[in-house]
Amino acid sequence: MNVSVHEAAAHLHAVLGAPAGRINTLAFETAREARIRVLVDPDYWNALGPVPEEFEGYKVSVEPRGVAMPGVLSADGSGPLQRT
Repeated sequence: MNVSVHEAAAHLHAVLGAPAGRINTLAFETAREARIRVLVDPDYWNALGPVPEEFEGYKVSVEPRGVAMPGVLSADGSGPLQRT
C-alpha cells in the first residue's frame, strides 16, 4: 500500500462522484486493520452505483448513514452543545 487509508478514502469519494452530501467516506483504523467506510444517505442508497470491495489496497464497507440527531453532544457526553 503506497497511500494512507485517509488519502485512499478521499480518492474513493472523488471516484464515486456522488452529489454533495449524499455519501461520506471515512478512513477507519484500528490496531488490527485499516479500511474505508462509505456511509450513504438512505435516500441515495439505490441511486449509488457499484462500490468496489477493495480500493487502493484497503477493504471497503458500504452502509446506510444514520439519521442525524438534533443537537451535538458535548465532548464529555453530558448533553447538547448550546449555541452562543
